[in-house]
Amino acid sequence: MKHKHCETIKAWADGAEIEYYSLLDNAWLTTKYPSWDCCNEYRVKPKVKVTVKYLFTENLEPSKHSSDLEFTNEGVLWDEPMLSTGPMVKITYRNNEVTAVELLKGDQQEDI
Repeated sequence: MKHKHCETIKAWADGAEIEYYSLLDNAWLTTKYPSWDCCNEYRVKPKVKVTVKYLFTENLEPSKHSSDLEFTNEGVLWDEPMLSTGPMVKITYRNNEVTAVELLKGDQQEDI
């Protein structure tokens, strides 16, 4: 019979970061030295994917990248900032969940 945490132990031996579920904190916490107790839950720490999109609501200047644009009910969503005479919203996602939203006014777009 295999150990309950066999696959996770192998990943840890290969250098993966391990997390255990803390009932006290009600959260997954990183551990360098797991006890591999059968009563605990362990997992390989998930990779965090951070992406940034820009939402243009009006007055968008056409560009050569127009095929990369994603149209929504709120405006145009794109992977990179571009010149716009109207306001632009910067949206940051962490593992496909929105974690930050920032309104960029015209004077904040000059570095683009």
